[in-house]
Amino acid sequence: MTAIDDSKRVLKSFDIQTLDSKGLGRWDEEYYLAGLYHPLGAMTPAEILSPAIAATLGAEPDGQVDIYIHVPFCHVNCSFCHFYKEIIPRNTDNGLEALYIEGVLAELETYTKLFQQKIQPRTIQFGGGTPSALSIDGLTALLAGLRARFDLSILSEVKFEFHPDMANDLDGYRKRLRVLRDFGLTTAIIDLEATDAQVLKSISRGNTSCDGFKKLINIAAEEGIPSIGSAYITGLPCETLESFEKTLRVLTSIRQIDAINLYPLMFKPSDAVFRQRKAAQSSAPGRLDDVVEALLALELLSSDESGLAMTAKGKLRNAEIMFYLSEVNAVRWNREDSEFDVVRRYEFFPDVSRDNQVLFEKYLASRVPRGEAA
Repeated sequence: MTAIDDSKRVLKSFDIQTLDSKGLGRWDEEYYLAGLYHPLGAMTPAEILSPAIAATLGAEPDGQVDIYIHVPFCHVNCSFCHFYKEIIPRNTDNGLEALYIEGVLAELETYTKLFQQKIQPRTIQFGGGTPSALSIDGLTALLAGLRARFDLSILSEVKFEFHPDMANDLDGYRKRLRVLRDFGLTTAIIDLEATDAQVLKSISRGNTSCDGFKKLINIAAEEGIPSIGSAYITGLPCETLESFEKTLRVLTSIRQIDAINLYPLMFKPSDAVFRQRKAAQSSAPGRLDDVVEALLALELLSSDESGLAMTAKGKLRNAEIMFYLSEVNAVRWNREDSEFDVVRRYEFFPDVSRDNQVLFEKYLASRVPRGEAA
């Protein structure tokens, strides 16, 4: 209760209304910069194991290796998710699973040859997609392959993400937990995203039962999983301040949950919700020095001898800051490129609504140039 009240006071001190009036508010079709992966449009295609890649991978590991294993399968396509995945409907044969496992294990063998020794991971995290979309046989085969190819002598943490729709298959859920527990599972991650059924339906989540979520938490505890984590996305369609606070209270009241990660809603141009709201093309935000001066005046950026940095208020407006500081002539992929469809599916870069651009351009034009009297 104290933490929520303190957060409300801090939020009020940020004077969000002033930022809204300057075009630095948050509109539905805007979306955030993802810090997990580089935008595909910024990546340069590279041949497998080119000299530069081989030199990088060939450095001798120091024992402080953290492994992330991406499982690219999901049963539903949540509209907010920008991560790579293939949709495999529940109770449908996944013809890609065997190829995926074969590919992961072949990649590990490549690293073993480069390092001339087995990798000693300190931690392993399974993300996606949704790792729990793997069949029990597939999961068992993948873990057996990892055991054979890793040196697990210093492994101290294993995290695995479960989709809450596992509440529809509690027997399968228990079996997966036990297979993972034998591998060394330390943390089961079960993401709630929201408690309001209308909010969950609006993003095609495929699960609208908070009771089912709580069952999964209880079963993980019963099976002796040492730690349980969850996540919550803020700003989803149909969410209100009241439903936001309710979800926080629900999550913080479940004693078995050890960690809660909060994420902002993320949109991408290829998202159906984004396309429905997008009304016009982007325009240039103005001269870069004018933009920087405006962001400094609004206390979204700070400046000292070490350079520019986002302030606490600026971090709440990171998408707008990144958009207005982006190169106007950024390279866009050719529609005729063979990989264009993939890039459009998974490209992710900040954008700002046309209405907010107009407001911000007016604000820039109204500012007194540097050096002149007010």
